Amino acid sequence: MTDKPFSGGRHRAPSDHNRIERSHWTVDALATHWAVSARTVRRLIERGELRAIRIGGQLRISPETVERFEERHEARRD
Repeated sequence: MTDKPFSGGRHRAPSDHNRIERSHWTVDALATHWAVSARTVRRLIERGELRAIRIGGQLRISPETVERFEERHEARRD
Protein backbone atom coordinates (compact mmCIF):
# COMPACT_ATOMS: atom_id res chain seq x y z
CA MET A 1 0.00 0.00 0.00
CA THR A 2 1.07 3.55 -0.56
CA ASP A 3 0.93 6.34 1.97
CA LYS A 4 -0.10 8.87 -0.66
CA PRO A 5 -3.67 9.70 -1.61
CA PHE A 6 -5.27 8.46 -4.78
CA SER A 7 -4.31 10.88 -7.54
CA GLY A 8 -7.01 12.18 -9.83
CA GLY A 9 -4.41 13.41 -12.31
CA ARG A 10 -5.51 17.06 -12.40
CA HIS A 11 -2.84 19.71 -12.82
CA ARG A 12 -2.51 22.64 -10.43
CA ALA A 13 -1.77 25.19 -13.14
CA PRO A 14 -1.21 25.09 -16.88
CA SER A 15 2.40 26.23 -16.43
CA ASP A 16 3.12 23.50 -13.88
CA HIS A 17 2.62 20.22 -15.77
CA ASN A 18 4.83 18.13 -13.48
CA ARG A 19 2.86 18.74 -10.27
CA ILE A 20 -0.32 16.76 -9.77
CA GLU A 21 -2.97 18.02 -7.38
CA ARG A 22 -3.65 15.79 -4.41
CA SER A 23 -6.97 14.12 -4.79
CA HIS A 24 -8.83 11.81 -2.44
CA TRP A 25 -7.32 9.36 0.04
CA THR A 26 -8.35 5.71 -0.04
CA VAL A 27 -9.26 4.09 3.28
CA ASP A 28 -6.16 1.87 3.11
CA ALA A 29 -3.79 4.71 2.22
CA LEU A 30 -5.13 6.93 5.01
CA ALA A 31 -4.91 4.06 7.49
CA THR A 32 -1.26 3.54 6.53
CA HIS A 33 -0.57 7.27 6.77
CA TRP A 34 -2.05 7.41 10.27
CA ALA A 35 -0.58 4.02 11.32
CA VAL A 36 -4.02 2.63 12.20
CA SER A 37 -6.11 -0.15 10.71
CA ALA A 38 -8.42 0.37 7.75
CA ARG A 39 -11.21 -0.76 10.07
CA THR A 40 -10.47 2.20 12.37
CA VAL A 41 -10.80 4.61 9.44
CA ARG A 42 -14.07 2.97 8.36
CA ARG A 43 -15.41 3.25 11.92
CA LEU A 44 -14.61 6.97 11.98
CA ILE A 45 -16.57 7.31 8.73
CA GLU A 46 -19.49 5.21 10.02
CA ARG A 47 -19.69 7.31 13.21
CA GLY A 48 -19.72 10.52 11.17
CA GLU A 49 -16.41 11.72 12.61
CA LEU A 50 -14.71 11.61 9.20
CA ARG A 51 -16.54 12.57 6.00
CA ALA A 52 -16.12 10.40 2.93
CA ILE A 53 -17.61 10.00 -0.51
CA ARG A 54 -18.31 6.80 -2.37
CA ILE A 55 -16.93 6.44 -5.90
CA GLY A 56 -17.73 3.21 -7.70
CA GLY A 57 -18.40 1.48 -4.40
CA GLN A 58 -15.10 2.63 -2.88
CA LEU A 59 -14.79 5.18 -0.08
CA ARG A 60 -12.61 8.24 -0.67
CA ILE A 61 -11.66 11.02 1.77
CA SER A 62 -10.63 14.48 0.57
CA PRO A 63 -7.29 15.96 1.68
CA GLU A 64 -9.18 18.94 3.13
CA THR A 65 -11.32 16.61 5.25
CA VAL A 66 -8.19 14.83 6.51
CA GLU A 67 -6.55 18.16 7.34
CA ARG A 68 -9.60 19.40 9.28
CA PHE A 69 -9.88 16.09 11.14
CA GLU A 70 -6.20 16.23 12.13
CA GLU A 71 -6.56 19.84 13.30
CA ARG A 72 -9.60 18.95 15.45
CA HIS A 73 -7.80 15.97 16.97
CA GLU A 74 -4.39 17.51 17.45
CA ALA A 75 -2.82 16.48 20.75
CA ARG A 76 -2.30 19.45 23.00
CA ARG A 77 0.34 19.91 25.65
CA ASP A 78 -0.88 20.96 29.06
